[in-house]
Amino acid sequence: MITSKDVKILDINSQYFGTPIEKLMENAGSGATKFIKQYCKTNKIKVKPSEILVIANHGNNGGDGFVVARKLNCKVYFIGERKKLKRATKKNFNKLKKKQFVKKIGKPKLIVDAIFGIGISGEIREPYKNIIKQVNKLHNSGTKVISLDIPSGLNPDTGKGKLIIKADKILTFHDDKPGLSKLRKKTI
Repeated sequence: MITSKDVKILDINSQYFGTPIEKLMENAGSGATKFIKQYCKTNKIKVKPSEILVIANHGNNGGDGFVVARKLNCKVYFIGERKKLKRATKKNFNKLKKKQFVKKIGKPKLIVDAIFGIGISGEIREPYKNIIKQVNKLHNSGTKVISLDIPSGLNPDTGKGKLIIKADKILTFHDDKPGLSKLRKKTI
């Protein structure tokens, strides 16, 4: 089990010992891409790249999502602010093709949640609140949802959150988070 603070320390130490954040992001996105392909194959989910939507913010979790979008050549709904893109995230954002970006969520068959990751603190505000509600509504009507690291809206350390993405699968990085353990106890 690893806290959000410990993850940040691991990332800093990785950079210090020669593995840049760009490499960590590429590895996370590549691993997530392999998982998504295997998940679809195992569950007999036939989905074209145009039916997959990565919803990404401007933080590192969004950067992981941009890597997934690049590797799957799928659609991206960017809900962050370009001026807030972190360096490594911006590099991955800029590698995407203009035609991959969409202006609305639509009705994808598969959503990849790359909104907050472990960077969440406090209550969810607009426009994120509305987006999470839209994703949950789509999930309830059959759209598959895979969250990168943790479901957006969930506090990674406490397991609390008033509005949390309903994910079919959670692909966590580094190790399990205390909040995920508490979430599982609530849903079992």
